[in-house]
Amino acid sequence: MKFNFCLKSLPLSDKTKTLPIENKTRVLLGLASVILVTLNILSYWSFIKQKETTERVAHSRLTLQKLESVLSIVKDAETGQRGYLLTGQESYLKPYHLAIQSIDPQIEQLKTVIVANPEQQQQLTSLKDLIAQKLAELQLTIELKKNQQYEAAKSVVSSNRGQQLMDQIRNLIQQMQGEESEQLKNWLTTREATIRKGQLIFLLGIVLTLFSLYLVSSAIHQETIERKQAEASLKQLNDELEARVQERTTELEEANTNLLRSNRELEQFAYVASHDLQEPLRAVNSYAQLITRKYQGNLDAKADKYLGYITEGATRMQQLINDLLAFSRVGTHGKPLVLTDCELVLSQVLDNLKVAIAENQASVTHDPLPSVMGDGIQLIQLLQNLIANGMKFRREELPHVHVSANEQEHEWVFCVRDNGIGIESEYFERIFTIFQRLHSKSEYPGTGIGLAVCKKIVERHGGRIWVESIPGVGTAFYFTILRSRQ
Repeated sequence: MKFNFCLKSLPLSDKTKTLPIENKTRVLLGLASVILVTLNILSYWSFIKQKETTERVAHSRLTLQKLESVLSIVKDAETGQRGYLLTGQESYLKPYHLAIQSIDPQIEQLKTVIVANPEQQQQLTSLKDLIAQKLAELQLTIELKKNQQYEAAKSVVSSNRGQQLMDQIRNLIQQMQGEESEQLKNWLTTREATIRKGQLIFLLGIVLTLFSLYLVSSAIHQETIERKQAEASLKQLNDELEARVQERTTELEEANTNLLRSNRELEQFAYVASHDLQEPLRAVNSYAQLITRKYQGNLDAKADKYLGYITEGATRMQQLINDLLAFSRVGTHGKPLVLTDCELVLSQVLDNLKVAIAENQASVTHDPLPSVMGDGIQLIQLLQNLIANGMKFRREELPHVHVSANEQEHEWVFCVRDNGIGIESEYFERIFTIFQRLHSKSEYPGTGIGLAVCKKIVERHGGRIWVESIPGVGTAFYFTILRSRQ
């Protein structure tokens, strides 16, 4: 049935009248967008600059803090040494020991902070050497004092070597602090300038945004007036369209009713036809078998061969009819989807296939399987078809089929993997089409409907099915089933 929907075009005068104002609105909206994008870019640039200068300022302050900390530690070490030399009491060495423990970590932290400044790295190397000499001088005097070599300790102190080292350390640290303070001053100035630029950009953005909004609102107001005039002319067309839609809706409802009735009649026809075909086929098969048993050997070889053809043809026709019935009933004779334990489903499948498994000397293994929302009977049919295929399309080695399931966000992904002959990638889609076979009946028996039934079952469960395979290595069939609701 063909339906034609016809809408009257707007009068040409309406089109030519609304076109200029629409173009004007688009241009103004585009201009406003460009202004806002530009302002956002400038604001982002200003933010990045402020962040960069703030980080530089913080870095300089941290460097100054670390330099002061190193100097303070050296002073503490010297203070502890002097107290011990004057009093001979071990308690005065506590600042010295703390300084010895913390000086190396502090220098390493300082080295990390100034890693991007080669000049300060060189100065730090010199500073580290001076500190090592100073600490060695302190340690020497302390050891002499402990060994009661007072004159030797006094001689080291009187040499004024320690004071000279301390002055050099202090001067070098002050030099580094001076350089860093100058950098800090520059970065503070830069940050202030960047903040002022950001404020100007913000103010300019407010002004330009308000101006853009004014232009756009004016254009929209004008366009609204034009559109109201157009709506008046469209109202009549809408009324006419509603009448036509109602008319077509009635026709579609009638067509849908007829289609549902035709589907039911077709389903009943398929069932009756297949059922009626079964009886004569069974009769042909039965009489052919009787003739074979009674007269085989009494007739010539051609007659025996022809009887074999009759029996084989009737058997294939019965299998084909059964498979067609199973295919047609997947969507119409299925049970409601309920919580189904796939462990029990697989157990039933293995029980159904135990003869085939034994004859093929096959092994079927599986990982723990979940419970899903499904039709148990159809899930048995699905797994049974896939596992049976894994045993049928085998290589010379003994068949092995493994069943597994992995949980994803809203579904379970099942996999049935075998070590069979494999499938070329060009046939991955074809194998799920009804009556499509890749091998002759003499090589591998079957009707070419099994995988089509699997696809229909999976789709009835709201999932999808696909295949991955390497010829000569094996095949893996994947299908998805919705997770059970907890």
